[in-house]
Amino acid sequence: RHAGNGLYLPSIRSNETGTIVFVRDTSGSMDEEALSLCTSELLAAVSLVKPESLVVIDCDFSVKRVQEFEDADSIDEEEIKPPVGGGGTRFRPALEQALDFDPSCIVYFTDSWGRTDKSFEPDVPVLWAISEAEERANDMAFGESVFVRSSQ
Repeated sequence: RHAGNGLYLPSIRSNETGTIVFVRDTSGSMDEEALSLCTSELLAAVSLVKPESLVVIDCDFSVKRVQEFEDADSIDEEEIKPPVGGGGTRFRPALEQALDFDPSCIVYFTDSWGRTDKSFEPDVPVLWAISEAEERANDMAFGESVFVRSSQ
């Protein structure tokens, strides 16, 4: 909209975003506060990026639930079902499931208690949103990692 003034700026909504898959690590090591933070961060990311669609996967040792949202703009907290799980941690099942949706990227919210399998690296960008920046946080074998903390 500023091209007439010689400025070429990106639009607020990108037509290139496509589908974002957001995985919630619902293993037993994820406490209620971390899972609540995950949902808040998910909603903030969707509000900012405005993807065409969103998929939310709950996974501990295996995939527990998959939720699909075609109109990501209108999602609110009440529409996202509470996390289910509580077992051990495996990252691969959720990553494999995520690829079924042909995502633009995968955001995996976790406390990083678990090992990534270097032999299985998705061909899309993976962002590990790690809930606690402690020494126990594992280095992830692929993707980018960010530490997410509650503002409380």
